[in-house]
Amino acid sequence: PATSVETQQAAAEFMAMLVDDDEPGPLPIFTKADEKREKADLTPSELIDAECDLRGLPVDNDTNDCSGNGHSEGGSSTTSKASMDQQLSLLLHELVALPGKEKAAYLRAVIRCPDHANSRSHQIKMLQRERNDAKRAAKRIARYWEERKLAFGEARAFLPMTLHGALGDDVASMLECRIYHVLADRDGAGRTILSCDMTRVDSTPIEIDEEARHLWYALECVSQQTSSNTNGVVVVVNCPDALVSKISPSVALQRMMYVLDLFPFQVRSLHFARPNQCVLLKIIPAMKHAMGREMRQRLVIHQGTERKSKHRWLNMD
Repeated sequence: PATSVETQQAAAEFMAMLVDDDEPGPLPIFTKADEKREKADLTPSELIDAECDLRGLPVDNDTNDCSGNGHSEGGSSTTSKASMDQQLSLLLHELVALPGKEKAAYLRAVIRCPDHANSRSHQIKMLQRERNDAKRAAKRIARYWEERKLAFGEARAFLPMTLHGALGDDVASMLECRIYHVLADRDGAGRTILSCDMTRVDSTPIEIDEEARHLWYALECVSQQTSSNTNGVVVVVNCPDALVSKISPSVALQRMMYVLDLFPFQVRSLHFARPNQCVLLKIIPAMKHAMGREMRQRLVIHQGTERKSKHRWLNMD
């Protein structure tokens, strides 16, 4: 399955570029030539892992091939309570060791909402997402709180992530815009499906900072699903008429980092349904460059009818 090491490195580079400037300038893109070179360099194991994630099939470790039974493996194997306590202790040590600026929002959360910031279950999920690497889990937790503070502001970032808490001022726009949906059904492998209808960003009067909070809430809902942490998540982006008047390439990169780099679930595949030329030429190449090698093999662009483009790779009944 896809790992997050390369994604984190790319994220650091891109988040450094996405400063407060209205237009950070042309962003690096992943070209057709880059894609050709990368595909020629992929190992059989990488190809099999990507195919299994795309189709929702587990890897048969004996044959190193996709089998047609069961669900994708999600996270690390079960660990004993003593072992997990040791991992949590290491995680706390790594959080303390982070530079002050990097962990500032996390420390604010420890004071303002200690039940959530110190939640054992949340910390365990973050550890499992990073395959029990305490250092990477600590950095993921710190990024989560930093980005949450940036999205919601000091006054709301540390409130409960509910429609009566941090989202209290956004309920009306969420009901009107309906951009992000966590589908009630799972795909054929039991994975959570997050649907993103980006055509509604330009067709509704939503401001871009509101849209960020809508996505954040959807991702919080995704992370609460048991299937997300055991089987992973499939993201479907519907964008046949999407413009870049609000979702510019730099904004798209920030949203991608929300999805891939902050929460404890693992995205198994990312599908763009019927993207128009604007998205194909401006947004997707920049996203491909930023998301790293593993995730690029799990990105699928669908053309054709709406039904076929959305469901071809979802393996749904």
